[in-house]
Amino acid sequence: MRWGNLDMSSSGRFTVTFANGSNVRLGGHTATTQPGIQEQEQKKYHGPEDLKKDLKSALEEIKKLKTDLRISTNKIDNLQISLGEEKRQNSLLRQQLNSAVKTNIFTEKELKVILSKVHPDKNNNSEVCNEITKKIIRERKK
Repeated sequence: MRWGNLDMSSSGRFTVTFANGSNVRLGGHTATTQPGIQEQEQKKYHGPEDLKKDLKSALEEIKKLKTDLRISTNKIDNLQISLGEEKRQNSLLRQQLNSAVKTNIFTEKELKVILSKVHPDKNNNSEVCNEITKKIIRERKK
């Protein structure tokens, strides 16, 4: 992949034109930037070799940042996949819970036996037996 071009004018000025169209002009011995490039610091350049070293270092840093970005993007993608799986699992568990709640835990025959044992008439009109009987009758109607 090509990052850009480095040109030197007859007056000793360097212009770096990046692939995205932005550029940096270096004149005399001090680096200056054009709009579109964030100015980090001004540095004295003593010749093309210093500039080449700095450009090579900057390109290596860009490659490292691209790699870090790719790794982070992959992590985000994997987390989104995991989140989707967790949501599906949650939905299945909710469906199972809802269906378990809707189904009676006792058969009609079992409810009749329980009612006959806890009916308030057989338990001295016990308040607890009265409440249990009401709940059983209510459940039978569902």
